[in-house]
Amino acid sequence: MASSLLAFCFLPLGEPIRIGAYTLTLWIAESPVGLLIVLGLSSISVFGVIFGGWAANSKYPLMGALRSVVQVLSYEIPLGLTVLTVAFAARSMDLVEIVRRQEASGVWYGFLMPVSFVVFWISAVAETNRAPFDLPEAESELVAGYHTEYSGMKFAYFYMAEYAHMVLVSSLVVILFFGGWLAPFPSVKALAFLDVVPGFVWYLVKIMFFLYLYVWIRATFPRYRFDSLIRLVWKWLIPLALVNLLVVVLVRYLRRPGEVPHMKRLGRFLKSFFLVDMLSGLLVTLRLYFSRKVTIEYPEKVKEPAERFRGLLRLHRDYAGEPLCIACKACQRACGTACFDIEGKKEEGAKFMRPVKFDWKLDRCSFCGFCV
Repeated sequence: MASSLLAFCFLPLGEPIRIGAYTLTLWIAESPVGLLIVLGLSSISVFGVIFGGWAANSKYPLMGALRSVVQVLSYEIPLGLTVLTVAFAARSMDLVEIVRRQEASGVWYGFLMPVSFVVFWISAVAETNRAPFDLPEAESELVAGYHTEYSGMKFAYFYMAEYAHMVLVSSLVVILFFGGWLAPFPSVKALAFLDVVPGFVWYLVKIMFFLYLYVWIRATFPRYRFDSLIRLVWKWLIPLALVNLLVVVLVRYLRRPGEVPHMKRLGRFLKSFFLVDMLSGLLVTLRLYFSRKVTIEYPEKVKEPAERFRGLLRLHRDYAGEPLCIACKACQRACGTACFDIEGKKEEGAKFMRPVKFDWKLDRCSFCGFCV
């Protein structure tokens, strides 16, 4: 929870307010790399889940903690790639400057780069462990996940940290893609009357909308299966984020002022970033997407046995669990392919011998049926 609250120091809550000769800024700290600092602090919160699941000394919390590690590490990749598109578009990682650039361009980056927004939002929901990505605390599978063994204030701290992370992620979405404290559609003159509302209020309204969207998604979509969750990020979100990043960088490169023709710039761009080799590799994986699957999908299909297959050999036992075999080795002598390796021992006071070793080598069996 502390890491999520610390990240709010770098979030601009509104435009500066002038009080006489003084200017009051609605953010605690401004940094040229504020975006990287916020992402780094938000990623630290997963350690609370890991340590909580480990310290519970129970298998279900530990499984929930391990799921959280895999999930957060996987979804950090597309989230970071989409953040890079915003940094390229704004030419800055300063959160205040990103809002200023959206104000100067007259269009929010959520409308300018919708793919970046969609990938960022899906990855953010997965990072906060909210439905339908709440696998670390899946009640139907892990009782309650990593916080199963906790109650009282310890349980409350987990939930306070989760909701603080939700507010932090909603704030990032608002700042990066929807203009921060700016009024809706600032370039439309007919809506200029909306500037009467303070920017801090617009900022809160936008955050409340995305918090409501969290609840809306939770009530609408069923929970993913864990393999489907990982398949979504590695097969779809990461390739989509990579292609989106390349497109944004290419557009930004071609729009630079200069006298070099666009086609020559495009050729330099492809050569400088080895994009020809990268695209050829993407084509290889693209063919695999639509090729016939080699593995058998779940549920497993039962193969038909061969015609000469007569079943697997096993020892019959009595009601007390003792084998009915008396280790006479008749089946071993009848076998023509030396499939059997039997050793018997007669206990003191017993009428018959009992097998102490009964090995049947299936790979040698010809299913002749002489042993039975």
